[in-house]
Formats: sequence, C-alpha cells, structure tokens
Amino acid sequence: MTMLRRVVALIALAVSLALALSAVRDLADAPVKVNPSVQLSAHETYSVSMWVSVPAMPRSELFVQAIEELVATFTATWSNVAVTTSFVPAQELQDALRAALTRGEPPDVLVNSAPSPADYGALQVPLGMYLSAAEKGRLSPAIIAQLSARGELATLPLAYTFRVFAANPAVLRAAGVDIALYAQRAWSWDEFFAATAALNRQGKRGLVLTNAHFPLLRSLAASLGKPSPFGAGGGLEWGLSELQALGETARRLAPAEADEDALARFLGGQAGLIGPLNPELTRWLLSTAQKRGLTPLLLPVPFLGPTPVVDIAAVSVVLIRQAAFRGHRHTRAAAELAKHLSANAAPVFSTHLALLAQHTEGAAYANLSLAPATPYYPAWGMAQHAHGWEQALLPLWLRLLAGELSPSEFATEAYSVLSASVNRAVTGR
Repeated sequence: MTMLRRVVALIALAVSLALALSAVRDLADAPVKVNPSVQLSAHETYSVSMWVSVPAMPRSELFVQAIEELVATFTATWSNVAVTTSFVPAQELQDALRAALTRGEPPDVLVNSAPSPADYGALQVPLGMYLSAAEKGRLSPAIIAQLSARGELATLPLAYTFRVFAANPAVLRAAGVDIALYAQRAWSWDEFFAATAALNRQGKRGLVLTNAHFPLLRSLAASLGKPSPFGAGGGLEWGLSELQALGETARRLAPAEADEDALARFLGGQAGLIGPLNPELTRWLLSTAQKRGLTPLLLPVPFLGPTPVVDIAAVSVVLIRQAAFRGHRHTRAAAELAKHLSANAAPVFSTHLALLAQHTEGAAYANLSLAPATPYYPAWGMAQHAHGWEQALLPLWLRLLAGELSPSEFATEAYSVLSASVNRAVTGR
C-alpha cells in the first residue's frame, strides 16, 4: 500500500504541475485584453522595467547617458512611476529576449537600436491602442504599415535608419548628367544605370561600390519594396520574378565590384557615385567631403519594383506584458514611457547613431512616405529561421557576382534555399 500511495502521489503531483504549466501557457497565449482608457492613479506607484539595445560603437556611454536623461525627464513628469533600465549589448539582445519571453518575464518596454520585428508574439501589447487619432495622424501611412502586426499599430518609431548612394554633382555634370533631380524624388535602376553609363563613356568610374556583400543584397531587397523575402507571418513573399530581378540588377552592378579604395576614389573626383552607405558611413563621408570643399548629394537607393520606394526602416519601441499580468494601470504606465520615448528620442538616435530624426522635406532618401509599407523582419517567432536569410543566400550571391551563376540560375537556387527556410520554420527542423 505504501508503494501504491507513493505512485498515486507522484501522479497527482505530475498532473498538478502539468495543469500549472498549462495555465501559464494559456495566459501567455491568450489574446491581450487591454483597457487603453485606464488612467494612472495618483495614489499608486508603478515599477516599469525597460531594456535598451546598445550597438557596438565608440563612446557608447554617451548614448547610455542620453537615454538615462530621457528617462529622467519622464519620471520628473510621472513621479509615481519608477523605471529600471537595463542596457543590453545589441549582439546579446536576441538571446536574452528569447529567454525572457520563454520565462514569461520580458521587460515592459523594449528599445531597439536597429530595425526589428513589429510582431513579438502573444505577450506584446499594441502601442497604437494608446494613441489618439491626432497622434496616429502624425505618422506616415507607410511607417504605420511597416510597424503594424495582427491588424494593429504594434510598435512606435523612435528614429529611422537608411541606405543611400552619394553623388559628386560636378563629376556627373561634366558628363552631361544633372543628378539634382534624383535627390528630390525616387528614381529607378534604369535611371541609375543611365547616369553611370554616361560617366563610363568618358573614362570615369560611374560607380564605386563600398560593399558587394550583405549591404548591397539588403539594398537591392529594399528596392523591391519587400525588404525581407518573408512576410510578417513568415510565409515566403518573394517569387522567382523578384529573385530574377535581384539577380539581373546585381549582374549589371558586378563590373563595378567593391573597391577597397572606393572612398578615396570618390573623394578624389574619380567616380560619380558611391554606395550603398549606411547612416554612420554617410555622416563620415559628408564630413570628410566638406573639409575638401565637396558637397555630395545624397540619393535614395533606386527602386526595382513597380512602385517608387526608398530604403528607410524604423527603429522602434515595443510594449510587452509579463505572463503574470500586472494590471491595466501598470500597462498604462509602461505605455506612457514608450510614448515619451517615441516623441523625444529621435535627437538622441540622430546624434549618437546618425539616424534620421524625422521626414526631411525635399530629400527623397529621407521621405518617410516612400518607405516600404511592410515590416523589414517577420514575426519574432520566425527569427531563428527567417532573419538569417542574407547569410543563407550569400554563397549564391557571390557566385552570381562572380559570373558563375546566371540571374535565372540564381533565382531558382535562391528560391529553393528560402523555401527550405520556411519549411524549417513550420516543422521546427
């Protein structure tokens, strides 16, 4: 009987644990029932946790200090809200956040320093629910679409990263090309190649590439208007036609393969165009050129699809709840912090990360209305399978640029690789 009682007790314990774990999972997976009309009580105190992604950069402590000052201005207004801020190295964020979400204990607020998913799963609270119609109306429809998930504005923008080409107007003008028009509007790859051909005919380099690997691949992907081959839900959005277009454009660029002396050639007046440039490299180039008496024009990455688009991606703030829901007022306190950051953090990201703070009138590369109206990354749950698509395609990409694959061969093989990624995401293998 003693042995029987032990067996029964162990079974009962196992059932209890299973029910408890099931309850936690059910709570985590349940739809978020948020009451955005709830206001904070002056008689209560609230404790909000925040993670901030810190990229590897010189003097990162200045970025950290600027974020801390933003938090201080928030708590000066909301004196009954205490904010605990953790600064996480960007390269460690994904693993740390995955572990926290698995435990059901993520931070209330997540501040990204690079483009990231709009959809973080069942524990996410859509920040758009806390915006008034006027607040939402101040956002570009393209950015709203980029930051939406599950039919809601999921995250809020902090600033905007971009890729551009820089032009030397004097060099291009000497070849009969008036490049100024293209700085004011989106332009096609056909217009781009017409400009470089005019210079090549005069013995000048029409284009010097800074990098033919990931930056060029990502730039061409964004020029499709579909910066990721995977949709928000993880399904494959690129077909053979998109991959063929990528391959054909890359092959047209291949003769101008990446040049170790690209920056020196451009600054020395030996090339008309240089790129693709990220925000930090853009800032350095403009500063260096100014010291040499040059005034480069910044041009958007040309568009490849049927609709004009420029490569602008929002860096965003995310609101997440714990599996053990802490109440509507607590969520409201975290939402107010996220809104404060969205309204005030742009100068910090502009100063320290060289990102765009806002729409710039007359500059096509900074025209938020022309940003891709789709997330740059699929939902968080797809991260391990879908976010490494560039690495998966790189061997084929390099063979394409080397002339070992035709655009059609590249398209066929790349489609197979991407399809396999989707299958792994679905099956978990």
